[in-house]
Amino acid sequence: MATNLRNSPKESTPVIDRLLADIARADDYLPEQVLKLRRQIAMYERIYGLSSGEMQSAVEDGRMVENHDVCEWLLKLELLHHVASPR
Repeated sequence: MATNLRNSPKESTPVIDRLLADIARADDYLPEQVLKLRRQIAMYERIYGLSSGEMQSAVEDGRMVENHDVCEWLLKLELLHHVASPR
C-alpha cells in the first residue's frame, strides 16, 4: 500500500487508534472476531460496489480518495491479513 495511514493526521481518529491497537493484540483474536472483520469488510465492498482489491488499486492510483470509510476499510484489511496469516 503506497499510503502510510499511521502518519496521516487528517484521518487520525479514535477509531483508527483503536484498530491499530487491535493489530498490536492480534494474537488474542478469536474466530468470531475474524468473522466480524470479514463481515465489516464485506459491508464496505457492498456500499462502494468494489472488491477490496479494486478499492486498494483505486486508492493507489488516485481514483479514490482516502476518506474516513476508506481508511477504516484499509485498516480492517490490514488487521484481517495480520490475524489470518500463519504464524
